[in-house]
Amino acid sequence: MKRGLLALLIVVLFSLFSAPLAQGIEVIVPAFYVDIEPVRDEITLEEYAIFNVTVKNVQDFEDNFRIRPLEDLKWGFQTVPLTDYFSGKTIDSGEEATIVMYLKPAKNMDSGKYNIKLEIESEESDRLVTSVLKIGVGMPVIEGIYTPLTNFDIELNVPDRIDPRSKYTIDLHLVNNNALVLNDITVLFESDLIGSDQTSLDLGSNEDKTVQFAVQFPSDTKPNSGYAKVTVLYKDEKVFEESQNFNIVGYTPAFEKSINTSEFSGKTIRRVDIVSLSNVEKTEHIKLETSSWENFFTSSNPQAEVIEDEETGLMYYSWIVTLEPEESTQLEITTSYRPLYILAVFIIAGLILFYAFRNPIVAKKQIQAIRRSHGAVTHAKILVTVKNRGSKTLKDLKIVERVPKLFNVSSTFDGTLSPTRKYTHSKEGTVLEYKLDRMDPHEERIIKYEVSPSLHTVGEVTLKPTIITFKAKQNLQLKSTSNQLTLDGEPKL
Repeated sequence: MKRGLLALLIVVLFSLFSAPLAQGIEVIVPAFYVDIEPVRDEITLEEYAIFNVTVKNVQDFEDNFRIRPLEDLKWGFQTVPLTDYFSGKTIDSGEEATIVMYLKPAKNMDSGKYNIKLEIESEESDRLVTSVLKIGVGMPVIEGIYTPLTNFDIELNVPDRIDPRSKYTIDLHLVNNNALVLNDITVLFESDLIGSDQTSLDLGSNEDKTVQFAVQFPSDTKPNSGYAKVTVLYKDEKVFEESQNFNIVGYTPAFEKSINTSEFSGKTIRRVDIVSLSNVEKTEHIKLETSSWENFFTSSNPQAEVIEDEETGLMYYSWIVTLEPEESTQLEITTSYRPLYILAVFIIAGLILFYAFRNPIVAKKQIQAIRRSHGAVTHAKILVTVKNRGSKTLKDLKIVERVPKLFNVSSTFDGTLSPTRKYTHSKEGTVLEYKLDRMDPHEERIIKYEVSPSLHTVGEVTLKPTIITFKAKQNLQLKSTSNQLTLDGEPKL
């Protein structure tokens, strides 16, 4: 027993003093997004298809976006206004704008479905985004000459058995076998148990669609039988009518269980209240997860059997409970952890020592961006984050960044902290020194700089850790370092 407690204490303290290594990740953000919203995508040869094309500029600068000419010459198009095509659409950074497109098919085009390639390009970033405009083309209905009333395929699907605890749909599948566009088809739904509903739809040339009616009953609905009838009307004439029966089934729901936990005098008591919601006698296997460790300190009433799941390896307290309709019972599990109090005291003491004596300065060095060519690094942006994670103000901070000789450091430090001193060292290479008078608790400073190699160097190059010296309470001089960073000419897979 004592050896087990000592081993657990060693594992906990070791995990507290372990720290993960940080790695830099480069994220590539798209220049812009394109969203296609069809306004009219089912047309005849005499009509225009209409689409709203929304472009969102996610770059950090203003850009102009143009629609390229269509590859399919059977389609003519224009924008409203025309300048959106001839001059393009200028969009500010982070904003979006909509271009309205009108497309018309050639007069000799066959009826059917068409996928039209749409290309939008950015002038500034030279990026290209491709989308697809989906258009259905059908023959116009000529009144008095031909009216499609009967050339339908229609199928009604009604669930045979309905569990009132679940959601269902009644599906009506319609197929237009005409080359004509059929508008304003009316679908009527009627049921003695569900009620009635009505909807309308359009069917393009040789198009098929499914109409769904949602079905959900109260969970306490008694077993019963009913019907669902669907009628389809086109131009006020009945083209389809069918009725199907369904059954609402009875069920025995799982026991309703609630767990209440109370703690006192070093004990934890869990009470499991169980209620039968069924209308017949029901037997159920009740399990409550445990472990070998917890079971060592636990008793139960009524006495539970401890079982192990062969697939998962998890351990459970197990009871076989039989209840009459609306009957209830209670299971009680008592766990005493008094022997663990001493271990808890040691753990708390370790935590106090850890937070009292840990270094208040934490520094992290990472790659913000990197470019490579032929197995070598050609340019890199380095990001160093320095944070005072302590609760005291630190003074006279000196941050030293060392860059190997084979790299040139850019002299531009826009948008970041500039070095107090920059010089060349015979061994360390280029040295950047930053001085801060103070850092308040939880304050964070960010240093950025850019490097490029003076020679084409293949392979890995290591940047030494950043060194931070500072004064803590009572002017105690302390030191902290960041991680070292490796620039690799070959990207990691």
